[in-house]
Amino acid sequence: MYVKRIQLANYGPIQELDISFPFGEERPKPVLLVGENGSGKSILLSHIINAMINAKDAVYQESSEIDAGKVFKLRSSTYISTGAEYYFARVDFEAGLFTREMRLRRPKSDYAEPPMGPSGTGIEAWGASFGQDEIDHFDTNIRPYPDEKWTEMSGIVSGNCLLYFPSNRMEEPAWLNEANLLVKPQYSKATLIKGVTRRRVIAHSPLRDVHNWLYDVAYDRAAFEINSPAMNIPLDRESGQTTNQTIPLPLFLGYRGDATNAYNTALAILQAVLLDLPKKRNIRFGIGGRYNRILSIESDEGTIVPNVFQLSSGEVSLLALFLSILRDFDLREDRNIPFSSAKDIRGLVVVDEVDLHLHSRHQHDVLPRLIEMFPQVQFVMTTHSPLFLLGMEKVFGEDGFEVYELPTGSRIATEEFGEFDEAFQAFKTTKEFSDQIRYQLEQSQQPVLYVEGSTDCDYLRRAAELLDRIDVLSQFNMQEAGGMEQLKKIWQNLTKVPQAATRPVILLYDPECSIKPDSKNSVFRRSIPFFEKHPISKGIENLFDRKTLESVRQSCTAFIDVVPEYTRLERGEEIQEPESWSVNQNEKRNLCNWLCQNGTHNDFRHFEPVFGVLEEVMNT
Repeated sequence: MYVKRIQLANYGPIQELDISFPFGEERPKPVLLVGENGSGKSILLSHIINAMINAKDAVYQESSEIDAGKVFKLRSSTYISTGAEYYFARVDFEAGLFTREMRLRRPKSDYAEPPMGPSGTGIEAWGASFGQDEIDHFDTNIRPYPDEKWTEMSGIVSGNCLLYFPSNRMEEPAWLNEANLLVKPQYSKATLIKGVTRRRVIAHSPLRDVHNWLYDVAYDRAAFEINSPAMNIPLDRESGQTTNQTIPLPLFLGYRGDATNAYNTALAILQAVLLDLPKKRNIRFGIGGRYNRILSIESDEGTIVPNVFQLSSGEVSLLALFLSILRDFDLREDRNIPFSSAKDIRGLVVVDEVDLHLHSRHQHDVLPRLIEMFPQVQFVMTTHSPLFLLGMEKVFGEDGFEVYELPTGSRIATEEFGEFDEAFQAFKTTKEFSDQIRYQLEQSQQPVLYVEGSTDCDYLRRAAELLDRIDVLSQFNMQEAGGMEQLKKIWQNLTKVPQAATRPVILLYDPECSIKPDSKNSVFRRSIPFFEKHPISKGIENLFDRKTLESVRQSCTAFIDVVPEYTRLERGEEIQEPESWSVNQNEKRNLCNWLCQNGTHNDFRHFEPVFGVLEEVMNT
């Protein structure tokens, strides 16, 4: 059930959209929908999914996923774009199947002329069976038997994969619920009743269904598809002469059949998801004995993963998604459709936020390869991931898939993706910063001391002079990092790569940060000691006591802002707030200059512990 075209007009943020879905040599190309939050990506998907559910319910009337009398997608005037009088939506599928809807702000009879004009988008719906007193119109040829389209539609639905993975899909990790570790696969009993199916369009927690299905596949493969012909061996008597008597000797030649093909395809998906598995020998799914049927991953070297629920959230997400596609096709009612590998699977798979839970490696390297395994499946996906787009381009080439940006529905190239440019600029800035840090370390002939700001450097130099500690400070090449966050980035850059720092590097945080002492790869993280009784609680200025700061205020009141003690009322209770002092941000440099010029040994005496910290690191 391939999507051929979708049209939307005045629908929420979407003013006018018309997308013809791409095909190459009759095979569907993957379609990626991108755009900011609120640009209409999920709105567009909802129309496709609504038709998928209608088609499945028309064929399997006894297995509806929607409660009787309810709908999957609401039609409401609240979705009409601001300033518009109507919205219109139409989705066309293969075999001439379609859904079409229109919503007006007022009854049709209130309009002297069609609000879309004589030939505007939606005029077809306006002229259809749309009552004069109505505001809502919905029409489709996806209907239950005996509609003339039913036979063809029934074949499409029963022989194709139809799946929707919503953005709120999830698999509970093993650590969250002990029951996940105890859950055991069970043999599934099919219900062979017309109009009933085990297949579902909406997949919220697909791994549980896949769990039982894999057990079915493994059981059928082992019980019914073993290829074990007998070879007749002549029977030799003691005399050494051969007689006409023979004995049958069974030979194991592997497995052959639908279950075997499904199992082998599942293994191919598993190996694509877990990139390091091909290095192991004879990778396979393991199902425990009768008293412990836990689904595991095994190799000749032993158990790799004791329980599939113990995989990472990204691995589980990918495994569940693509095994669900395989499972859904394997459960098809039309068994005349041949199946030998993922290349034979046909259908429509819609995934909202396909990059959900995925590590960057999974987005760029794994996900595109998995999509490539299913060339006859039409993937319609929303994403915010520039890495995923780059991975798709690497696997499919520039023309092997298409990207549409909402709300306009314009086709764009990978590098035109807005979030790609933002991510690239952020990466570029981070890389330049990392390169600058490494250059400073390479050029320095001394240990490096990073402090948060330029005033910190000046305060420490003046303190070293007044306290006779120049011998300690002169051991370091002191650098301004540019704030606490930049110190954190330096720590991350230097500690993740061994030998990144060839000489000791000290990252010295302001007193209020209370960083726990830490060290890795010759990089040391420390904070300046904090003085509780001093008036200023933030910044290196915490090292100056009240007497010193009062002298500063007498010189220039603009340097320091003071909030007097006051009483506030909270839920009827009076709470006394103490007086608070802070450095005026516009005067921070001026205050530093004044203290460095006029401050005495006594004013800077609380800097002494800082030099003790530096000595402690150098003696480590």
